[in-house]
Amino acid sequence: MAKPLHIKKLSLKQKILKSPHLLTLLKGSGVFVKNYESGEAIPNTIWKNLGYSDRDMKHDTWLQVVHPEDLEKTKNFHERLVKGENDLWEGEYRIRARSGEYHTIRHRAIVLERSEQKTPQLYIGWDVDITDLVLQLETAKKQLDHYRQLLQRSEEIRNAATILSTTLDPYEAAEQMIYQASRILTFDAATVRVLEDDEVILLAASGFQSGVDPACIPNLLLHSFIKPDPTPKVFAPASGPYRHILGVPIIKRNKLIGCIEFYSKKEDCFTKDQIGNALLFAEQAGVAFANALRHRISEQEAATDWLTGLPTRRSFHARINRFLLENRPDETFALLLIDIDHLKHINDNYGHLFGDTVLVAIAGACKEAFRTQDISCRYGGEEILVVLPGADEKIALAVAERIRDHIQHLHFDENPEVAVTVSIGIHCTTIQTDIREAIACADEALYRAKESGRNRCILYN
Repeated sequence: MAKPLHIKKLSLKQKILKSPHLLTLLKGSGVFVKNYESGEAIPNTIWKNLGYSDRDMKHDTWLQVVHPEDLEKTKNFHERLVKGENDLWEGEYRIRARSGEYHTIRHRAIVLERSEQKTPQLYIGWDVDITDLVLQLETAKKQLDHYRQLLQRSEEIRNAATILSTTLDPYEAAEQMIYQASRILTFDAATVRVLEDDEVILLAASGFQSGVDPACIPNLLLHSFIKPDPTPKVFAPASGPYRHILGVPIIKRNKLIGCIEFYSKKEDCFTKDQIGNALLFAEQAGVAFANALRHRISEQEAATDWLTGLPTRRSFHARINRFLLENRPDETFALLLIDIDHLKHINDNYGHLFGDTVLVAIAGACKEAFRTQDISCRYGGEEILVVLPGADEKIALAVAERIRDHIQHLHFDENPEVAVTVSIGIHCTTIQTDIREAIACADEALYRAKESGRNRCILYN
């Protein structure tokens, strides 16, 4: 009787290694199986696609073609898995193909069976070439970054225009324009010029080397914008420290009102993107700048007394409020309240026209005694108010006496017999004092000067 055949049962690992169908499937899907104890391995097709044979990849020689920046972390993970410190490994690294280019591999591996010495006997992994996906993600990221930069640039330009709209002084607006542009563009120096009655006026300049007067730099660009094509222009000077100048027109309602000029010591500094940024900035900032120019005309008319040429009471308060905000609370200043003695008598006896002549002459005499930092105005019909920053009682009294003496020596050819005098009330205080209270004190001192006989200066208290 024949002895029954004993069929040796194969282990799962042996079945995996022996199955020809599974082997084909594993190779095609990027899955690999390896036994570190016996050296048996089922390689995947990725290595073949990268130009390597099965022999090339024996004994973990694949680590030799890992990108240098990824090698340390890859070796650490792999060694921990081989030594039994971990059974699972998942990560990405770049592999150099035989052609020299790098491919990004997404790697997952798990140890299902180990020997007593913890050597992996059934090590299964899965490699996926995600190079195309990474490139797509990088392209998408670049596009996203580009859109983000565009959005940021648009927001910065909008903010710059908003900040510019907070000032209505053309000179301040021009300085702000250069400062805000420096946050958007790259340049070494800049100017802002305005065109008024075919005359070019330099409003602001920044960044020029000592010895270089921007007012003396030929303004070829602004005149070139008068032509029908008012687009930004790049000009390369024949000599000088600046290799390129970018001129951007400032236009309001299809009318050229000015030009921003950006100077660069580097060649090819003004790229297409830079020029686009500059043009967009000029379009946004031009609205605020044009408003400042237009406001200057109306503001000058509103801020100046039509008869005396002195600032109006309204403009005085605007300047004095700025002075109070910009200085320390303990900063001293003096107030002079000047009143013409017997102006009503002059008007009644010589006529209001001559009375206006007297008022104009007195205003002129006062202006001759003022310093550039002094703040004055025609405060009432026949009163002039002056603030002397930093002045104490001694200085204030000296200025007031100089004004009073100058006025009492005024001579009028049409009525030489007329002698004009003024009374002046003086109050010295600090910025922390309410300005209305300070004016009231000067007014009280003026009242005492008139009660004491006029043509005199009286200090409060």
